[in-house]
Amino acid sequence: MNIQQNKKKQEIKRDPLVEFLLKARNWLKANNSAALGAVSVIVLLFVGYTFYNSVKRNQLRKAQETFGRAMIAYSNGSIDEAVETFALVTDNHGNSPQAAYSAFLLGNIYLKQGRADQALSWFETARGKASASHFVSASALEAIATCYERTGEYEKALTYFKQALENDQLAFRAPAIRWKMALINKQLSNADIAREYCEEIVADTSAATYQQKARNMLVELAVAKGS
Repeated sequence: MNIQQNKKKQEIKRDPLVEFLLKARNWLKANNSAALGAVSVIVLLFVGYTFYNSVKRNQLRKAQETFGRAMIAYSNGSIDEAVETFALVTDNHGNSPQAAYSAFLLGNIYLKQGRADQALSWFETARGKASASHFVSASALEAIATCYERTGEYEKALTYFKQALENDQLAFRAPAIRWKMALINKQLSNADIAREYCEEIVADTSAATYQQKARNMLVELAVAKGS
């Protein structure tokens, strides 16, 4: 038994972690007062960091719960309740991803109700709360452009539609955006620009939904130019 115990002691001594802890214990004994201050700072930082993470997790959990309630109300057709709850998320959990989602959905709700001015404000909020690389931020560009289109501010609408068109995350929306830009430019009597967008749509194999509309506009523009 004594031989085995001695062997274990030798193995423990060779363990770097155990040796470090033993040295640390001895240093603390020899430098009690100085070490106490250093250890206190370390403990304080650790407790503060743990508390911060705990609060952050708790806030995220509350944001997720509130957002979930809003989505349930929205899916059930309880629009007033959904609007109120989405607004709570943006007001009380502004640094969470759910705040950006909530602001974007509020914008959609108001836009469907024909309240473009209010929708615009929420879409801008969504874009401000989401990171630049986030899909919500990209989608908000097209949504903001649509709001300006609804309010008759066509130049602003074109500015945001152009930004949306240049955003890689909205590549799947390119045909629809080009068609909207063609319509606006035609309305503004920018026939050449409208024609360019229509030609791009016709040449785009993924734009089947808008190709016939674009061909029809090209014919209209050609007739108008010849008359």
